[in-house]
Amino acid sequence: MLGIGEAAMHAASMLSVRYSILTSLPRSIHIIERNIHSYGLQRRCANIHAADIPVLELERDPAHYLRLRALGLQILRDDRSECLVMGCAGMSQWAQRLQEDLGVPVVDGVQVALKWVESLVQLRLGSSKSLSYAWPLGKVV
Repeated sequence: MLGIGEAAMHAASMLSVRYSILTSLPRSIHIIERNIHSYGLQRRCANIHAADIPVLELERDPAHYLRLRALGLQILRDDRSECLVMGCAGMSQWAQRLQEDLGVPVVDGVQVALKWVESLVQLRLGSSKSLSYAWPLGKVV
């Protein structure tokens, strides 16, 4: 199984020494922190920030882009990060524009996860079934 957050964080780790995450709401920060630790990426992630904009508002009001851009600039400067990860799928629409405006890689987990899965399929690779992801044992009838 491949999640968009995990895909984005691993990609950011390959593109930069330190990255920061920008998510929509503060309530997501704790969950993202736990995920970072479970992926073993705590040394690479400088910080997690919330724009404090609900996802549906991001989609409804294009003016929120200006806030995201200002936050992105501040985050990169304050955290000394070289890459920004979109910490919410609802922010996907702004990733490319932010990358152009900020001048650093801006990673959209939706796109990265999709391309990663496509690559794994083409390479005929899947999770190992030897231990952790082994098939369930047969049921004795």
